Amino acid sequence: MTKKIITKPNFIIPDEEVALIELKPTEKIITPVVVTPPAPAVAKTYNPTPVNLLSFNKKSTAGAILAYIVGGGYQEERLFRNRANWDVTTIRTLADIFVFTGGEDINPALYGEEPHSSVSFSDHRDRRELDAYNTIPADVLKFGICRGGQLLNVLNGGKLYQHVDGHHGNHLIKDTKTNALMMSNSIHHQMMIPGPGAVILATANMSTFRINAHGDFLRERDDFDQFSDPEVIWYPKTNSLCVQGHPEYPNCPIVFREFVFDLLETYYWDLFAENAVKSDFKDKIEKQLKHANDLGDALTRHSLN
Repeated sequence: MTKKIITKPNFIIPDEEVALIELKPTEKIITPVVVTPPAPAVAKTYNPTPVNLLSFNKKSTAGAILAYIVGGGYQEERLFRNRANWDVTTIRTLADIFVFTGGEDINPALYGEEPHSSVSFSDHRDRRELDAYNTIPADVLKFGICRGGQLLNVLNGGKLYQHVDGHHGNHLIKDTKTNALMMSNSIHHQMMIPGPGAVILATANMSTFRINAHGDFLRERDDFDQFSDPEVIWYPKTNSLCVQGHPEYPNCPIVFREFVFDLLETYYWDLFAENAVKSDFKDKIEKQLKHANDLGDALTRHSLN
C-alpha cells in the first residue's frame, strides 16, 4: 500500500532544523455536500484549518505521529498504522497522542448521577482509564472514540444523556461551521452533554428522546429540522477531541474517517507549533540569563581586582 505524505507549509521552524524539513503541497481531503440550514446555536462553532502536515516530528525518529492506544485495541492500531504520517507506539513517553477506545458505558457516578436501567459499566476499566488520563500533560493531544469520547467529555466537566434512540447505524452528521453534511457510522445509546469550554464541531439529527437516570423524558422532539445531537466535541483547554462515530471500523464511511483525521492532524500540528515556539522562547531566555550571569561574573572579577 502506497502512503501519501501530507505536509504543512507556512510553519516557522528554528533555522537549525530547516534542513530536516521537506515541504509538500497541501492535499484536499474532504469534499462534502454543502447544505443551507443554519448551524445550531447550542454552542460556538469552530472551523479547523485544512489538513497540512510537515514530514518531520520531534518525538519520533521515524517521522510519524505516534499514537498510544490506552488499554490496547486491534482495530484502533490498524487505523493508525495504515495511515500516512501515523504509527502506533507502546511507549507512553514517545506518544504524540493518547487514544481512548470504545466499549461499555462509563459509570454515571463520574458525572454525579445514579445509573439508568439501560447502563452497563466496568469500574475497573473506568479507574484504569481515569488514571491514564490524569498522567497525560494538558498540552498533549487526547482522542476519544465513542465510549472514549464520552469519557473525555465527562472528565472535562460534561455529562451524558444515559439513554437515547436513533444512533444505531449510519446517519448524516453536519459540520457546524460549514453546514456540510457527511455520512458517519453510529452504535451508541448514550449522548454527550457538552461541558464548560466545549466546542461542538459536528451534530446529528437522529434522537427522538433523551432519558436521564430516573427515566424522565428530557426532550420529546419538536424540532426535526435541527441538528442538535452532539457528535464531535473539542476541548481546547485540555486538547481533547471526542467523537461518537467509529473511524476504526472497516465499514466506516470514508468521508467521516477523513474528517476525523483532518481534525486530529490540524490540532496536532497546532500544538506542535505552540510547543516549538515555547521551546524556542525558553532557549532564548536561558541564553539571555547565561549571558547576564557571565556578565555579572565578569563585573565581580573586575571589582575584586
